[in-house]
Amino acid sequence: MIQPLVDVCQLFLTLETLHGSLHALRGVNFQLYSNEIVGLLGESGCGKSLIASSILKIFPSSLQKVSGQILFQGSDILKYSDKQIEMVRGKKIGMIFQDPSLALNPTKTIADQFIEGLLWHCQLNKQEAYYQGINWLNKVGINNAALRMKQYPHEISGGMKQRVIIAMTLACHPSLVIADEPTTALDVTTQRQVLNLLKELQKEVGMTILLITHDLGVAVHICDRLLIMYAGQIVESGSAKEVIQSPKHPYTQGLIQAKKSLMHFQDEVLFTLPGSPPSLFAQTSLCAFGPRCRHAMRICQKEAPPMNENDHHKAACWLKVKEKNSDA
Repeated sequence: MIQPLVDVCQLFLTLETLHGSLHALRGVNFQLYSNEIVGLLGESGCGKSLIASSILKIFPSSLQKVSGQILFQGSDILKYSDKQIEMVRGKKIGMIFQDPSLALNPTKTIADQFIEGLLWHCQLNKQEAYYQGINWLNKVGINNAALRMKQYPHEISGGMKQRVIIAMTLACHPSLVIADEPTTALDVTTQRQVLNLLKELQKEVGMTILLITHDLGVAVHICDRLLIMYAGQIVESGSAKEVIQSPKHPYTQGLIQAKKSLMHFQDEVLFTLPGSPPSLFAQTSLCAFGPRCRHAMRICQKEAPPMNENDHHKAACWLKVKEKNSDA
């Protein structure tokens, strides 16, 4: 049996706010395997970025409680000491942030920042780190790499900054790269170029990418599998093709219908899901999507739906259980 690279088990995370305890993650479960690109898809505020920071054991100052397991290569990251997690961040798990301008130090040249990371994580000397930096800038399609190494972040474009971040992240050959909305700050043309670059490098280097996005089109473009998130929980998972062509959860169905409505919009009214996301201040064991669901049944108001699996395609929905039982 193939062991997962990352195994997130019953991850709960609560934040303390002025309005009380906010239950941001509510029993998150998923696995990541070697050499795949997995998209974590959901609307803003559903907990996607909190999952990313939890895998790196970087929690907000408002953290009240975290429980569960995040197994990375068999070890629970949540039990790591500060020294242990420092050895993982950057070297074994890399991070590509949303805004490259914020990820780069404006007072240091690209060379200084590249060399600093390689000296710390890869134990190279300065000269080796410098030439490694040039090599990686060439790999990500940056021309005149030696010149770019001498420049400051403000002297290069947004798309080039993101390529620099990708190069710096991959230079240490991490097993896992978390890309948190890596194309949000870029124009449409540059977005596609960066996504294609990530896909090419993933195949070349042989790593796992967790791509966090709210954009269905971005996820479909490069992902092997999709995890659909709603209100702090994973509600559906499966191959990208299966999830898009045959969505099982009503929330996923709504996302896809909204995307199609936007693509074919002329004078028609855009499709929207009725209602609003639930308050995360309230604790509930029931389906969070229930109040908005057009397929809601009595049992939805009594019990939480199990994660129903059919050929590696999973959905947490009583409707799928009912259909499965009627087919049996």
